[in-house]
Amino acid sequence: MRVTTETEMETQPEPRIRMQIETQLEQDRSGSLKSSIGAAIAEQAAAIESELKQGARPEEYRRLTALKKGLDAASLILERTWSYYHP
Repeated sequence: MRVTTETEMETQPEPRIRMQIETQLEQDRSGSLKSSIGAAIAEQAAAIESELKQGARPEEYRRLTALKKGLDAASLILERTWSYYHP
């Protein structure tokens, strides 16, 4: 059995979880996938925004607000992930 030395541990990269969407965005040089996903996110966010403007009960307002925040975060992550691979 071989024991890994401390120096070897420092130089070996940590295993990294890689999601399928990350691989797809890396391969999306034209940005078409990013645009398609971004449009779907924006469409859902606009629908939620419209519902919020019409008014909602407190529990529904909290639910819709949480969904909207999640979509906003997804949009930001999408943009940052794509930009990471396509500076």
